[in-house]
Amino acid sequence: MRVAVFSAKKYDREFLTAVNDSHGHSLEFFKTRLTKVSASVAREFPAVSIFVNDVVVEATLTDLAQHGPRVVTLCRLQQR
Repeated sequence: MRVAVFSAKKYDREFLTAVNDSHGHSLEFFKTRLTKVSASVAREFPAVSIFVNDVVVEATLTDLAQHGPRVVTLCRLQQR
């Protein structure tokens, strides 16, 4: 599945890429935060992964629901 990943830092990208090796999703990373303005970028993806700095307000979710992704995941990475 193609997944748009917003506002991931370098270490997030490295971790997600490594973990994804066994799952085979197509991850596309965007430096920008997901907001109601940048939500249009996600329209061509079936899934979106968001981080804590993204701004997922009602307008953002409405845009996603009307025009694109059917899966929105919250990515929370924690070091052990």
